[in-house]
Parts: sequence; C-alpha cells; structure tokens
Amino acid sequence: DSILALVRNGRLPRRQDWLLSAARFLLFQGHFTLSTPLDLPEASQLPSTTVNLAERQCCAQRFQSALTELSGCCLPRPTASTDSHQQLCPAGMCPDGELFVYHLVKFVREACTAGAELSLS
Repeated sequence: DSILALVRNGRLPRRQDWLLSAARFLLFQGHFTLSTPLDLPEASQLPSTTVNLAERQCCAQRFQSALTELSGCCLPRPTASTDSHQQLCPAGMCPDGELFVYHLVKFVREACTAGAELSLS
C-alpha cells in the first residue's frame, strides 16, 4: 500500500525512473517467481522468505492500480530552455517519448528472457 500511495502522491517530484522502478517491483512480486538470482535489479538475489499467495495477489492488485495511475500521469517534458512554463508529456507517456506501459512490457520480456518464471495465479 505504501508504494502505491507514493506513486499516487502528486506532491512528490514525479520522475520516470522511480515511477517505473516502483511499478516494476509490484509487477515482479505479483506476477513472477524466482528460483535463481537474475541479472535484474528486482531479482538480483533470492528473497529471504517466501512470498505467500495473499502477498502476491496484493502486489498484483497494487500493480494494476499503479498502472492505472501511470496511464493518466503527465510528467514534465525535458526542456533546454529556462522557460517558466514547463510543458507536460501526454497522459501515460514518459519524458523519453515512450508509454509507461511500453517500458513495463519490455521489462516482462527481459525478465522472461533472463529466466524468471511468470506466474499467473
């Protein structure tokens, strides 16, 4: 709940890197199982305790809520000028020009390629 609250909090500085990191964490914990460490920040070591089904379902639900939030999120566009009127990216788009959902789909592909086991329970 805390991670989702941070994603939803519009008073915090919203940066693409940490919003994606939070969403990736919830996505990984909610939808993947890990039997060996992988070359991904979310899976570089095995968890010290097993994540039970209720916790996985909670993370999966929080991921869905975070994805909804990110789909409507408007981050500032990077600008080189000192213009006081900062333009915003279209809803759901990162300052790098890609959609948040694209980055997350790319992460799922990387995790599966690296050997993470997708769990749809």
